[in-house]
Amino acid sequence: MSEKVPLEKRRKMALEDVLKATTGIAPEDIFEDNGSDEKVEQKEDNALTFNTEKKRRTRLPRRIRDELFELVLQKEHELFIDDVTQSGNLRKRMAWNEILLSIITNHPELPLTLGMIRRTWRGVVAKIRANRSRFQAYCSNTNESSEIMKDCPFSKGELNVFRWLSKRPGFCCYQNNGLEEVDGGNSAIAQDYAGVSESDREYESEERENDVIESGRTKRKRKLGEIPSVRNDMTSIRTEIPCTRGEVSFVRNEVPSLRGEISSASSDMYSAQMVLMEASSIIERMSFMRETRTLLQAMHSVMMRHMQISEQIDEKLAVLIANQGNRLNSNQQALDSPQYGAAQGHLGGFTVHVVQPRNSTNNSSSPSGFSSAKVKTEE
Repeated sequence: MSEKVPLEKRRKMALEDVLKATTGIAPEDIFEDNGSDEKVEQKEDNALTFNTEKKRRTRLPRRIRDELFELVLQKEHELFIDDVTQSGNLRKRMAWNEILLSIITNHPELPLTLGMIRRTWRGVVAKIRANRSRFQAYCSNTNESSEIMKDCPFSKGELNVFRWLSKRPGFCCYQNNGLEEVDGGNSAIAQDYAGVSESDREYESEERENDVIESGRTKRKRKLGEIPSVRNDMTSIRTEIPCTRGEVSFVRNEVPSLRGEISSASSDMYSAQMVLMEASSIIERMSFMRETRTLLQAMHSVMMRHMQISEQIDEKLAVLIANQGNRLNSNQQALDSPQYGAAQGHLGGFTVHVVQPRNSTNNSSSPSGFSSAKVKTEE
């Protein structure tokens, strides 16, 4: 059996997971602070070196960079606008997406992303800022076949970007073979040309502090403002840790109440289900009773009809019996009456005539009361 993890250790692991999900920093970088600035600086140097090597591995070829710069200059009216509203930001993003789609269509073998091409553009702008004099020296020479242009370390696309930036306000202007600051050194507009205006900071928050400046040198010098900024970020994160701990404790305190509410809600749902089941059974019983009543009504109507028919049959039978009885009585009376001289009856298709004698004194001599009776049978 596996060992059970103690409760405190599980709480610590859960807190570390929450902090890592919210801040994006490993827990050992936050809690294990032994006061050694050398280790902190070493970690920062390692992080910067790792980012630099990673971006050098993903650096675009020169011909693709020149193609990218050409597309950006073609869409300058959509990318570098003064509109900071939501519609303006949408236009910028659509323009960047169109550039990315065009490059991917021409070079499908490259794993390009939107962040990669934006970092490439910001990198060339920063490179031009850091090497204005060198760019100026190569751009001032109009003869491209000269020896100076043969040894030019900059690509044609980078030179075109420098010429374009030289004509924009807020950057630097090339006039009379020299550099002259224009518009009072408006850095906000220059940042807008570099693609890092205020409207794009939310969209590129994950790409900050990752720009690479290519100066043509073998060793990259550390900027003076990078390490203090990282330290300030670490300090702000450390100050925010108590707030995060308080939020975690608040969530832990709220969990029992939420569980109680969930259990009460589940019980309410169960009772509601029982009520629904009872109602459905009642409805089924009512429908069965309704159908039974309809069937009984139909049976009652059939029975009433049968009774009416039987009554009619009884009445007709009674009439027939009465008529037959009357006929029998009349026939019997006709046969038994002695005062008639002759009784005529129709029996089986024969006619019988009974003739009585004139003298009634001779009745005793015959057994039937007729001494000399004559019976005539006619067919």
